[in-house]
Amino acid sequence: MVSYHKSHTGYTKNSITPALILVVLPVPLPNLPKFDGAARSDPSSHIDSFTHAFTDYMHHDEVVLRLFPRTLGGEAVKWFNQLHEGSITTFQQLVDLFVQYFDIAKPFDTSLQALFSLNQGIDESNFDFMRRFRMLAYSFKTPFMGRELYDLFMNALRP
Repeated sequence: MVSYHKSHTGYTKNSITPALILVVLPVPLPNLPKFDGAARSDPSSHIDSFTHAFTDYMHHDEVVLRLFPRTLGGEAVKWFNQLHEGSITTFQQLVDLFVQYFDIAKPFDTSLQALFSLNQGIDESNFDFMRRFRMLAYSFKTPFMGRELYDLFMNALRP
């Protein structure tokens, strides 16, 4: 028997184990931005935001499995709705599938060449350039530190 649940998009097939459908959710729910799976979306950041917002419930899979779909929108809702009925039994299982699927939309690691070729724009203020430089430098999995970061920054400033 196929089980369906009412969502904001109508009735959809339920991929969560049917026994979890009856779990009462905490009220009020924190207002989290929806993850839509768009390019430049980072699924790991969404998971971090979700676990932070629902820290008190993270040891209760039956609750977080019901809450997580409410933080999805767009392509992410379509992805969730296409999961096989009853296939999700733990939050970790859902997280693994979610990150695996949407990791391709995550921003790619910045190349060293992009950092080394970065220069301050003609009309760009020192403050704006510093912010842009910092965002790029810290986007690496292993960010630059100390003197090497300072040297890169100083060489990129316009005279």
